Amino acid sequence: MFLIKLIKKIFSILILIIFILLILNYSIIKKKFIQNINKKTVLLFNINGIIIENKNINNLWDKFNFNLFKIKNKKTIKNTLFNIIKIIRLSKNDKNITGIILKLNNFLGTDQTSLEYIGKILNEFKKSGKPIYAISNNYNQAQYYLASYANKIYMYSNGFIDLHGLYNDKFYYKSLLNKLKINSHIFRIGFDKNAIDTYIYNNMPTKTKISENKWLNKLWLNYIYDISKNRKLKTYNIIPNIIEFLKKNLKKNYINNYNLKNKLIDKILSPIKIKKKLIKIFGLNKNKNNYKFLNFYNYKIYKSLEKSYEISVIFINGKIINYKKYNNDIYNIVNKLKNARLNPNTKAVILKINSPGGNIIASENIRAEVSNLKFSGKPVIVSMGNLCASGGYWISTSANIIIADRSTITGSIGIFNIINTYEKTLNLFGINYDGSNIFPLSSVKLNKNLTPYATKLIELNIKMGYKYFIKLISKNRQLTPKEINNIGQGRIFIGKEAKINKLVDKIGDFDDAVNQAVKLSKLKNWHLNWIK
Repeated sequence: MFLIKLIKKIFSILILIIFILLILNYSIIKKKFIQNINKKTVLLFNINGIIIENKNINNLWDKFNFNLFKIKNKKTIKNTLFNIIKIIRLSKNDKNITGIILKLNNFLGTDQTSLEYIGKILNEFKKSGKPIYAISNNYNQAQYYLASYANKIYMYSNGFIDLHGLYNDKFYYKSLLNKLKINSHIFRIGFDKNAIDTYIYNNMPTKTKISENKWLNKLWLNYIYDISKNRKLKTYNIIPNIIEFLKKNLKKNYINNYNLKNKLIDKILSPIKIKKKLIKIFGLNKNKNNYKFLNFYNYKIYKSLEKSYEISVIFINGKIINYKKYNNDIYNIVNKLKNARLNPNTKAVILKINSPGGNIIASENIRAEVSNLKFSGKPVIVSMGNLCASGGYWISTSANIIIADRSTITGSIGIFNIINTYEKTLNLFGINYDGSNIFPLSSVKLNKNLTPYATKLIELNIKMGYKYFIKLISKNRQLTPKEINNIGQGRIFIGKEAKINKLVDKIGDFDDAVNQAVKLSKLKNWHLNWIK
């Protein structure tokens, strides 16, 4: 009995000692953390992976954006654009942050409008008087774009800058469909509605190449203009005559000499020498034998418990679909819009759209709810991302104000449908399908060829859909149906072109959308509510 009591007493003492040690250890860690954030330090912007607008959304169309900047690895870390923006803005006013180091080795990229937005915020940071330094072993296009905003660009020895231009390529299936005896029934209104070309041709048609090269060149000019402005360079020095350049500068050291001579970079140094330079600028952390830095991922964003009115931000990313269990389906988005309409604390809504379009019924249901929201007295502002076309533009038509970025790809006012039937494929294996029916439309199936009646009905639906699309735009954009048809037909427009053609109201970014929401709702105290 005595032994049991003794063991219990010793056990209780041990628990008390462990508890005291835990408290002391927590206090030491807390003290170290407080000392760390109170010391002068540089913010190490070492983004790993890609940047997307909202990582809660399952993007089904990322390949398009990744293609433009040659991003191959999509299964990687996804960073949220607006978290990045918030951290840079907070660090600008943080007296303990002395500068930013853009360590870009592991940054894979993002779309062009997101790059431009981050670039704008980096310029805001520089205007506060704090320097930005860029370092990397190599620079791909997305990395170099951000690096161009730095005061100094350093590159490791034997590194290179990969500026190759923009491209948009895709697979073409015509021969495959023929070999498999798949019968493709194509329905389209809009001679520039090119998404369906992959089923019709074996290669990109000349007219499509001409059309795509036009908007790719405009995006590329935006990219080059920003770099030339940031680096104070002539545009022809950034991308020289490539054939002559390769003849003269084929060896890597010659290429780097060209980069130095033409001020694309400031220094080519070994990692050790770059570290020494940064230690001299930002101070030495003796424990780590490195410059004093705070890792970007460790910079804390504290949520303020604000009781002011809300400006809700609702994302529409990727294809607009009609299926449940997807973040971007009709039911999910419509519910978010309804909740914003019925919430008395919500005074305005920003629709952040980054979509190539999708299902007509889904697009119309979302647009109708946007219209309900607007007529309830709550202004709706559309902030277009990198791509807001077709069904994405359909949804936008009912907003109070449409804002496009200068590099936004929009328009594509047209409708198409494709129905593949497999009766010839089944015939290859000796399978035939037949039966009786009492009405020409009572047996429309994928294992039978479309009847003339079914074909006529689908064509009629497509025509009615296009007519309704034109009517929506005419009503909301103060344009005649004839004017819209002239700029419709599936044509693509970039930023300013869309404004010239009255498809959008302003050229700007998300900040401009926020300003418009505040102005239209006449709010003095407000905060953004990011709807997930």
